[in-house]
Parts: sequence; structure tokens; C-alpha cells
Amino acid sequence: MRRILSFLMLLACTMPALAQQTNMELSTLRIGPFKIFMDKAEAEALAHKPLLTATEKNEYKGETVVKYNNELLKVTINQQYVGENQPEKEVVTNLTTTSTKFRTKSGMGVGSTRYELLNTYKDYSNFEVYAGWEEDSDKRSKSISYFVLKDLDAMTSLSFKLVNNVVVEINIYQDEGGC
Repeated sequence: MRRILSFLMLLACTMPALAQQTNMELSTLRIGPFKIFMDKAEAEALAHKPLLTATEKNEYKGETVVKYNNELLKVTINQQYVGENQPEKEVVTNLTTTSTKFRTKSGMGVGSTRYELLNTYKDYSNFEVYAGWEEDSDKRSKSISYFVLKDLDAMTSLSFKLVNNVVVEINIYQDEGGC
């Protein structure tokens, strides 16, 4: 009886930890629990702090660094047109991370190689690979490149920044699309 009681006590103590499994997934719409087009209030509740909104007054700087599960994310909030009968509202329009813990369902993330990205997403319907630019220069970079998956239905993109053919940063953003 005492063993059963001890086991039940141990189980009761570990259940909250098991229930709080972390969301470290990234896709064309999200990094962890943060999603593109998420309302500012919902994002602030997840961040446990106020988030900046890009405005003319602050030179359109709406990026806030957030700690989620001891990993850093940059969350950008902008005013967004919602529809004819709804006013503009503040929503997440960009998410960025350099954490190695966030991964796609295919296992890609910071630390993946260009070869792994190409091999994993070669059948993806819409991707592009292009060279980056040297900072403070008008020359193409020989070491910086981007691998971008475009989600045409959601109008978002998942961009992997590569330096020397290894992913160093992931950016998910609202894609303007259109004509």
C-alpha cells in the first residue's frame, strides 16, 4: 500500500511537467506558439511582457526580443488591415530566431546545411535560393545566401539565412504577394 501511495505521489508531481510539453516547431506560419497574424494581445500573453508596435513615431521599429522556453525570438508587430467592416489591428507580421532548438517537421533549422535543405525540400511546390548582399556594400555576398519556402495559400514565407552554406537564422514573415 505504501508503494502505491508513493507511486501516486510521484506521478502527481510529474504530471504538470509532462503536461507542459514545449512547442519548438517552426513552419511557414509559426515559431513555437507564436504565429504570423496572431493578435498583439495574444502574443503579449505568451511573451509575458508588452510588445512594441511599428509606428511612424518609432521609425517603424516594432521588434521585441522574447524569451520562450529559454530560447530567444524576435517578434515584430504591425498595424494590419483586416477587412472592410473591421478596423486595423495590431498583429504579428514577422518572427525570427537563431536558436538551434526550433525545427520544422522535417527536422530543418539552425545548423542545417544547404544540401540538407535542398534534399529535404526539392519537391516543395515553391522555393527559391539566392545570394545575399554584403553589408554596407552593393556587391553580392560569396558567403551569405537564403533558402526561402513560400506558402502561397497563407501568404507567408519561411526563410533560412545561410552563412558558408549552414543555416544561422530563421525568419518567418508575411509575404506581400499580389501583382
